[in-house]
Amino acid sequence: MTPRILAIIQARATSTRFPNKIYEEIDGAPILFHVLNKVSLSSYVSTAVVAAPTDLEAPPNTQVFVAGPYVDEMDVLTRFVRCMARYDPNYVVRITSDCPAIDPFLIDYVVMEAVLRKADYCSNVYDPQHYTFPDGQDVEVISSMMMQYLSNMVKSKYGREHVTIDIRNNPIYSMNFNVISIENDVNYGHIKCSVDRPEDITEIEKLQLI
Repeated sequence: MTPRILAIIQARATSTRFPNKIYEEIDGAPILFHVLNKVSLSSYVSTAVVAAPTDLEAPPNTQVFVAGPYVDEMDVLTRFVRCMARYDPNYVVRITSDCPAIDPFLIDYVVMEAVLRKADYCSNVYDPQHYTFPDGQDVEVISSMMMQYLSNMVKSKYGREHVTIDIRNNPIYSMNFNVISIENDVNYGHIKCSVDRPEDITEIEKLQLI
């Protein structure tokens, strides 16, 4: 059976460092558009959804899941689990909306590794000592079972905001689950292609990453 792969792009317009950054344009199109466009080029993603705490402006034909007024904006984990309940995937690909240069081939590689190796969690950002991919090329693939487990077990506001941070910070997960870390042969961790500040847009344009 072909696994159902749901890409969830977490987005909100209320970033404190750079408000409304998802609407800022790079090469004539909003950042959110570029993220969706890159994810849509993945061969293995079955469905791509923007999951937001409240309704937001999105490109035409975009599937948007709104968590609703009774979910804390910072409780991104609940947002993910409720989105999963609607789409019923086998795996979730977590992508953040500030990564307009995300590589669809990298998404496919991490998904393939997760499926073939029956991972509960597979990512290229698992080990903070070995971030060998550029900042902005973060791909996490989580089984639906693991997402449900996290939803039940993670209690801290910080953990629920950052969704998978407990997997990366608590060794009990690697001891009890199939956790796989993807590393690159060459260390490109010094390259930044995510958008945290207005000047990051200029750098992405300069590097011609879109």
